[in-house]
Amino acid sequence: LNQHSGEMYILHPIRVYIAVKNSGGDEINQAISLLHDVLEDVEDLTEYDLKMKLENYLGRFEFDKIEEVVDNVRFLTKIAGQSNDKYYANLREHPRARAVKLHDIDDNFSRNHLISDPEKQLRLMLKYSKGKKMLL
Repeated sequence: LNQHSGEMYILHPIRVYIAVKNSGGDEINQAISLLHDVLEDVEDLTEYDLKMKLENYLGRFEFDKIEEVVDNVRFLTKIAGQSNDKYYANLREHPRARAVKLHDIDDNFSRNHLISDPEKQLRLMLKYSKGKKMLL
């Protein structure tokens, strides 16, 4: 479950995927959108593991496409201790990751009303607003 809204977490990457697809995102951006949180949220999953899983299950992708998907998932993964300024500056340099992150922020923001704690709701609203502003 999502720690903030209490919803099933799997719904978040699906909503981000739908938004990316509906905005004209290609197959690579669609794959990035579905996987955008896995390196951050799946314990002990490495970039190498993700590459191997993609090669095993998505054989229709060529190797360079798998590399591009994994690289962009890495760009979307905030490193512990990394400042938000540095994180968003890096995303601005990577158009695919930036596009997915904007949809990610929009989805998170759209679910903010489900958070029962008003302080947390305000803190996250400000976080999402600042992040979006830094990417635009």
